Formats: sequence, C-alpha cells, structure tokens
Amino acid sequence: MIRLSQTYIDLQELLIKPRERVNFILKFVLIASIGNLAIFYFCRSAINLFERENNLLSSIFGGLIVVFIVGLFVGTCSGILQRLTLLKYLKREWIIASAISGIYFGVKILRSSLNTMIVLYSIQNTTDLSWVSILGLVLAILSIALLILQGVVQKFSFKTNIKEANWLIYLPLIAAYFSGFQYLAIAIILWFIFRKNIKTTKQIICYLLAVKSIDLIMFLPIILNWLPISNQLRVTSVSFIYQIYQWLAFPDFGYIQNIYTSFYSIISSILIFSTIQGVGICLLHRKYPEKFFSLDKSSIFALTTDLNSYANVQSTIKKINSRINSLWQGDFNSPFDLIYWLAVRLDGSVIAYHPINQVSKDNFINTPLDLLKEDLVQPSNINLEKTAKLQITFSPPGAMRVNSLSGIPFSLLVVCTYIILIAVSLILTLSLEKIF
Repeated sequence: MIRLSQTYIDLQELLIKPRERVNFILKFVLIASIGNLAIFYFCRSAINLFERENNLLSSIFGGLIVVFIVGLFVGTCSGILQRLTLLKYLKREWIIASAISGIYFGVKILRSSLNTMIVLYSIQNTTDLSWVSILGLVLAILSIALLILQGVVQKFSFKTNIKEANWLIYLPLIAAYFSGFQYLAIAIILWFIFRKNIKTTKQIICYLLAVKSIDLIMFLPIILNWLPISNQLRVTSVSFIYQIYQWLAFPDFGYIQNIYTSFYSIISSILIFSTIQGVGICLLHRKYPEKFFSLDKSSIFALTTDLNSYANVQSTIKKINSRINSLWQGDFNSPFDLIYWLAVRLDGSVIAYHPINQVSKDNFINTPLDLLKEDLVQPSNINLEKTAKLQITFSPPGAMRVNSLSGIPFSLLVVCTYIILIAVSLILTLSLEKIF
C-alpha cells in the first residue's frame, strides 16, 4: 500500500496548518492571557475591598457579583479580539465561549480566596465556617457548569467543519484540570509507587482524579463544625488541615516556597489554560480535506516520504538557499509574489515543485526554479524517497524566502511553550505580589 506524505495529509486535513501553529498559538494565548490577567487584577482588587467588611457572607456575595460582571465584560472583549485576529479559524460563536471562560476565571479567583477565609473566619467566628465551606462547594460546582457550557458553545462553533467537534465539549474541563494541577510533587510520588499498575486510559483517569481529590481536604471544616467538640480543638484542627493542604500543594523548598504561593497557582493556571485551549485547537481536523491548486495524491510531492528530523529540514533549507543564490542574480520581473511548494532532497536537489495559484504557474519562467529543471526527475522508488516539504516565496524586486511546510515539531513546540509559561508565571507572580 502506498503511503502519502504526512505533511501533505496535514496540509489537507488540519484546521491549523503546521507552519501556522506558532503564529496561531502566540496570538491566541497572548490575547486570552492578557484578558484573564485583567480579570485577575480587577477581581482581586475588588475582593480585597470586600474582605474588609465585617460581614463575611455579604463580602463573598458582593465579590461574586463583581467577578461575574468583570469576567463577562473582559471575556467578551477577549473573544472579539481573538475573532478579529484569527478570523480564518474562529467563528463568531467563539465570542460567547470566551465570555463564559471570563466568568469562569472570575469565579476561580473568588474560590481561591475562600481557602484563606475558611481558616481566618473559623478562628474569629466559627458560626460562619460552614457557610463559607458550603459556598466554596457551590462555587466549585458552578465552575464545572461554566466549563461544560463553554465546551458546548465551542462544539456548536466548530460542528459544521471539524471532525472532533464533540471532543471540544471536554477541552475546557481538561484545560482547567491540568492548568490547576498544584500537586505536582505528590503526583510524581504516587506515579512512581503505582506506575506498574497504571496501564489503561481508565486507570490513568482514576489516578489523576485521585491526586486532584486532595482538594476535598479543604471541605473537612464543614464536618468539624458540626461535630460536638470544643472551639479550641476545632480551631486547632482547621489550622492543621490547612497546613497539610498547603504542604501537599506546595512542598517546602526553601526560597521557592515564597514563590509558589496562591498567586503563582492562579497566574500559571491562567496562562496554561489558554495554552491548552490553543494547542487543542491545533489538533483539530477538517471534515472535508482542503484541495490544492494542481496538487493531488498522485503527485511526487504527496508520495515522497517526509524528512522527520527538524535539523535535517533546516539543513535542507540552507542548502536550497545557497544553491538558488549561486544560480540567480535576483532579477525578478513579476509584480506579484510567486509561491511554490517544493519536495527537496537532503542534498538540496529539487525533485518536485507545485505552484499554489495560477499567477505562480504562469510566471514560473521568471523564477530561478526554471534553472533547476534537471532536478525534476522521477525518483527510482518514489515512496521511499525522503524529502523536505518546503514553501518558497519570490517577492519583488528580487527577494526570496524559504520556509518549512511541516513547521516546528509539535512536541518541541509544546515543551518550549510550557517552559516559557512557567518563566512568565514566576515573573508575573513576583511583580503582582508587590501590588497586592
């Protein structure tokens, strides 16, 4: 059976082309993160004001109204900007999904304040303790409902042209789970203990839920408040539970402990949530593969195997640049950009080219590719021939640009993005801690 080039398949089927991933993720994450950070700033400022009131419940409900209004407004603005900037990929329903996401982040910020309130107000006034804890549980359920609603809207936005539209219902939940994954240390310990028994997808899901269940520790004060025990024992127990929770979430690593605060947890989750959403969209496939000008499954471009090594692809780009520059003096008679897709061997020889539009086809004689006609021969075993899939653009008055159609490897892109997010989170944490 003849196998088609994976790059050719991706160019046809993926919503976000491989070479467009970096640009898409950068714009998507930047707009969403700025919006979410604005929600964090305004909501946190408002919550600080309400916390000064003597009545705990009124301050919480006042904060809830503020986070709803701020989240809705900023989330809608972020959605509009994403829609305008990424008009090629996102439909207008995405604005609604973004607005719901904004409300979710506002509620998340309010929930983060409740952990401290549970301890502080239990010490000052034990009668308020159960109400705060119950409200925290209600807000947790509300958060899940908002994430599901966001997923439903996202599915509706993509259902007409994307195969995995149903999967988008779960994307916000997945993003929220992994973005709020505070218990990295305990997760690693449990993984090494039980890794031999974790083999199926169901077992992995159970493992992740088990680690996340540490959050339930914070609801133990509800039970303690109803038990017939002395006030002193109740206060001591609540403080002890809170210390356990803090240690499990952020083990004491000396100076790093000062950085791994609740601020870091919120800020990193804001950035990681947006990134997981953007990365998830990059994995979506079209229901109807895109057709290309003068390019089909029988072409040499589609049938030659891809060079999988990113280093080899970059080396091939340098070789084709050097080769064309040595043959071409930069004379260019076309008033338009001429764009071609190339299949290039590791030695820099072009064995296939394809114009992407009629203008490029009609003006082929004006490009230096005409000087490489001797390369355009049928390989002896076409399906075993390894080539780099490149895009070359000739622009007036004589500029040339060569890019890889396969883009940066997806795994490398994800790892680099995650490292950058952690670094940015630390910087923002140190900056915002001084403000609040």
